[in-house]
Amino acid sequence: MVRSCRPDCNRCSSRAVGEPKVTTIIPTYERPTLMKRAVLSVLGQSYPDFVIQILDNASTDDTASVAQGLMEADPRVHYYRHEENIGSLNNMIYGMQNVTTQYFNILCDDDVLLPDFMRDALLVHQESDSPLAFVSTRVVAVNEDGQFVNKMIHPKQACILTPPEGIAHCLKAGVSLTGVVYRTHAMSEIGAFRQSWWNWTETGWHALAAVTAPIGFSPTVGGIFSDHTDGGSKRMGRIEFRLSWFKMFADVYDKAQECHISSAWWTRHLRPLAYRKFFGSAVRLCNADGFESYAELGRLGREVGVRSLTVTLTLTVARIARVLWVGRLVNALLDVCQWIRWTVLAGLLRSRKNQNNHCLDTASRVFCNLNEEVGLN
Repeated sequence: MVRSCRPDCNRCSSRAVGEPKVTTIIPTYERPTLMKRAVLSVLGQSYPDFVIQILDNASTDDTASVAQGLMEADPRVHYYRHEENIGSLNNMIYGMQNVTTQYFNILCDDDVLLPDFMRDALLVHQESDSPLAFVSTRVVAVNEDGQFVNKMIHPKQACILTPPEGIAHCLKAGVSLTGVVYRTHAMSEIGAFRQSWWNWTETGWHALAAVTAPIGFSPTVGGIFSDHTDGGSKRMGRIEFRLSWFKMFADVYDKAQECHISSAWWTRHLRPLAYRKFFGSAVRLCNADGFESYAELGRLGREVGVRSLTVTLTLTVARIARVLWVGRLVNALLDVCQWIRWTVLAGLLRSRKNQNNHCLDTASRVFCNLNEEVGLN
């Protein structure tokens, strides 16, 4: 029988080293070796006052036994297994709803943390004059070939962005879930992940937080994100992927209006983003499978501030292009351009690695050591 604990179990929390201030949520499903690697990366933190909640989404392999061994090795590790699979997003939500510490972070079971992640993020939290919704450290990505790239847009110096500037950063540059330490009270006020946003959950959730509270950034590398072909964005259909962005943007826009964010600021800084996404979606959906979604695209475009006349004219041209088969040709050309773009970008990223190889070398060394420890090549 595997000893399992609910995330709100006070008996287990009392065994933590020191009073725990951070809860690390690790949702997992049938990836025991990767889950173990993620847990070990947390246990290697230079900041000791945390608890780890492994949330097993009803795995049928040896996840439970691996978790049992981790709990026996360190009392800060807790494990809970759902009776049935509730979905990956709901598993994260479950973990967040049961956090009892002042801060928390979410670590997917195939990602890892660098040793000073918590220390550096909490330092920004503690030195801020105002309570921050979250602090983001830099995150690097590792692909299936083991190559590390520093592709996220991230401030080079420690800084704090107050509303509404933080909204623009979250929507334009994004913030990686792996590298963030959240203030529990601030995030509970905006609620859990929105199911309708799908792949844009991180973007929208962080942007909502930035509407009402300042957000912080640490320049140090705090986490490693595994970039692989079976990620959620790769499985999602083109139509749903594009339409869900507008649903996310509309919710953030409504929240900004509710909090009296200046309409002039929004029009200047974020309305152009809505127009670019709308035009791009109209072109990309100009084919047989995307044609029927134009009515929904038009409705969502108007919701995010695209002028009605612009919507009508754009979709009319797109429909004509589809009938004349121009849409397929344009999309084929765009696919070629995108391939060229990513090929060039890969070269630039390799060049950037040579210029900034210290942080990538550190991340690579930590990653390789963890892989060796769990028996991965």
